[in-house]
Amino acid sequence: MNRAMLGLLLCAALLLALVGPFLNAAPAQLKPAPLGNIYCQPRPLHPELCQDDPPPGGGGGDPPTPVPTYPPSISASLACAEPGTNGWCRSGAVLNLSASDPQGYGTTLSGDLAGAPFSCAGPNCSQALPAGSGTIHYQATATSGLSSGVGSLSFAFDPVPPVTSLLTTGSFVAGWYITDVTLSASASDATSGLALLEYRLDNGNWLAGDNLTVSAEGLHDIDFRATDNAGLSTTTAHSFKIDKTPPTVSFNMTGTVGANGWYNGPLTLQVQATDALSGLDSVEYRLDNANWISGSQLTLGDGAHTLQARATDKVGNLSAVSVAGLLDLQVDSTAPTLTTALSGQLGLADWYVSDVTATASVSDVTSGIALTEVRLDGDSWQAGSSLTVRTDGLHTVDFRTTDYAGNRTSASRSFKLDATRPFSSFSDPLEGTTQKVAGALLLSGKSTDALSGLAQTEISLDGGASWQLLPQTDGAWVYSWDTAHFSDGLYTILVHADDRAGNRENTARVRIIVGNRPPNVTVQASWWLWEAGRFQVRERQIALRDVTVRISCAPYHPDVVRIYPGDQLPTELKWDRLCGNGAYAAESGDYPVTITACDTFGQCAEALGLIRVPFFALPVLQPVRENVSTPTAAPIPTARPASIQKAAPAPIAQQPAPMPQAKSKIPASPLGVFAMSAFALGFCIVALTDRRPRALHRLAQTLRELE
Repeated sequence: MNRAMLGLLLCAALLLALVGPFLNAAPAQLKPAPLGNIYCQPRPLHPELCQDDPPPGGGGGDPPTPVPTYPPSISASLACAEPGTNGWCRSGAVLNLSASDPQGYGTTLSGDLAGAPFSCAGPNCSQALPAGSGTIHYQATATSGLSSGVGSLSFAFDPVPPVTSLLTTGSFVAGWYITDVTLSASASDATSGLALLEYRLDNGNWLAGDNLTVSAEGLHDIDFRATDNAGLSTTTAHSFKIDKTPPTVSFNMTGTVGANGWYNGPLTLQVQATDALSGLDSVEYRLDNANWISGSQLTLGDGAHTLQARATDKVGNLSAVSVAGLLDLQVDSTAPTLTTALSGQLGLADWYVSDVTATASVSDVTSGIALTEVRLDGDSWQAGSSLTVRTDGLHTVDFRTTDYAGNRTSASRSFKLDATRPFSSFSDPLEGTTQKVAGALLLSGKSTDALSGLAQTEISLDGGASWQLLPQTDGAWVYSWDTAHFSDGLYTILVHADDRAGNRENTARVRIIVGNRPPNVTVQASWWLWEAGRFQVRERQIALRDVTVRISCAPYHPDVVRIYPGDQLPTELKWDRLCGNGAYAAESGDYPVTITACDTFGQCAEALGLIRVPFFALPVLQPVRENVSTPTAAPIPTARPASIQKAAPAPIAQQPAPMPQAKSKIPASPLGVFAMSAFALGFCIVALTDRRPRALHRLAQTLRELE
């Protein structure tokens, strides 16, 4: 250890020796510093530290009585049961005070409410506030003699709504105003002051203002509303009535009254006076400028008269004089004459089948015809003496004519109009379509007529040349047509109906192509194996479904069956001499060929031909087949016989391997060469002996192919 390290250790030991005694000293022996106001304020945090030291020796006994050092404290708040506006309270304004003394002495709370003194015992008390506004002062005083500082609050309390008054001006009679009415209102508020004065008339909208003038007659309700700054309001209501209009007077005439100043007998007049507001007080009349008479009814005799009447309501309004002038009194007691007629094309059973025109002829020998009117089916009347109806249905035309005296004559004519033809339509087949059919066909459809109804329905199978009755039930009809008794071809089938009014419709129609004969099949009578047999299939009215070609290999082998769709027919038939599923070669002989053609309705026809295989026919070279057991009836593609196809020698020339064994079991070379030579020699002999030039030509072609 060097000197530096040793010096450092010695310094640390010395420092520890000096500080150690102070670290081990007890905290209780430390004397606390004197406590200032931070500990001994009205609510000291550590009261024991605010006392003097205990007597020497730590003796017991009661502590000394504390000496008051700190004053009490006070807090205040305002409460309002119903706040108003603009900072005002409208109800239940209360001052709440709360005081406390740090030494625990009792307190008295005092002060003034806007200058009015108050006092109450602490520590808590409440004071109701007076109406008005101002400043509140408050203070707490302890029994120790110390007092808190003086606090203050502002208040605004208005529990009293404004006061209003109303003034009405106008001419007033018997509870009614007979002039315009002016209404004025005034209001005041002693506490918070008036903020707004409004009015509304007859429960309308409130409008700012203190007066208005009402001119409208009738019963009215006026409301004035005053609102102070505290939000309190007072509403004053007033009802009044205005009647400025005199009664109205009219005349009611009864009796045998005509028109245009014409009457047919005595005339009784009733003076009718009305007043919609205050009511009638009196009614008077005078005849032919005589004296006024109280009353309202009189009867006039013949002659020309002048009648006047007047009325007064209960507030004194007098009506103008009404005049009823009855001049040039005339009498006409005979009604006009009226006759009617209908014109149009009349069908069956009283039905019209065209537009119908109704006309009226009128006359009056006394006062003359003033007006002739007509209406259709109870509709509104219109001036006129004729009317043309173009709408189907049951109709009634009414006429009436009036003379100048007011006499009237009426007449009516009813009729039935059906100018609409019935309607028929095929549903199966569909209307207007073309359909092919063989055998029986069921035709169905429906005929309707919305008005007079169906009378009969007929059907035509020959385009309308002849017709036969078609039974129907509620318009629906069904017709069974056996086309087997008809020639093949195109037929137009028509149906028409007649209604009870005699209308015949435009005919419903469908087109039917009848095809009861099967397809036409022709085939060449016979041909040699190496030839192609010709056949032809022609469809008639019905489309081809398929054609089946059957080559009979019986009794030794299964038949060859080929099926061609109707739209994929060959024009010639070639056979590769293989029977069944292609595992057997046909021996020499004639093989029947049956060609069967069927249309889409299942009608079939067939034709027969022969394929001839000569006894010296070349053998068919067959590929080696494994597990050939059961021949299938699947169609075999058309191919030329293996012995005459041009493509057959090519594989032999390219591959010198031995030829496959033929079913005829002809020996291989050199015996095969001998057999081929014998076959060619025999073929030449037969071909040369055939008298048919065609056969000679085929022989030459075959020899060329063999070369």
